[in-house]
Amino acid sequence: SIKIKAVSMAMELPEVNPELLNQLSELLIEDESVGVRLAALDGLYELQEREVLELTLMNALRTEQKPIVQIALIQALVELQTEEAIPLFQDLIEADSTFQQVKDEAHIGTFKLI
Repeated sequence: SIKIKAVSMAMELPEVNPELLNQLSELLIEDESVGVRLAALDGLYELQEREVLELTLMNALRTEQKPIVQIALIQALVELQTEEAIPLFQDLIEADSTFQQVKDEAHIGTFKLI
């Protein structure tokens, strides 16, 4: 996909443009393609300042419906040691609509952050 290639090219730029970060955040939350959302997550993880990244990832997790992206977001938040994400993980665990694999990842993430 052209968007995935664009994200990859953006990660190779010598300096980070705030507009680029905004566009990656929008792609993460709004793009229809799971692949594009995962590429945007990777790009943000590499380029974004930690505090802003944590907020962006938590906002994305609140609205994300695809299990593979939910799991990637949970893993990124755990790797960043974002304890503020624990309530979001609990919401996923308690929701009847959440896939079991996502619930399992949220349980593991909660355990690692406690």
